[in-house]
Amino acid sequence: MKLKCPICKTEMQVSDKFETRPFCSPRCKKMDLANWLDGSYTLPRELLPEEMDKLPPERRDELIAAALGVDRNDLN
Repeated sequence: MKLKCPICKTEMQVSDKFETRPFCSPRCKKMDLANWLDGSYTLPRELLPEEMDKLPPERRDELIAAALGVDRNDLN
């Protein structure tokens, strides 16, 4: 199976038993873990009402339109 390492983008041919899959090396595997641990990666979540209130109006409208699946200009 051909994969691309999510960290360094190296393309490689691997089997299902490749130890560091989907990473090309132990180094890239550790870098990925470090990204999770230092907060570089985050999972999306819904914003709290008080967080929405702190956003600039343009950004708030953009998020609301995206959630509704409409164009931002259609909100007005």
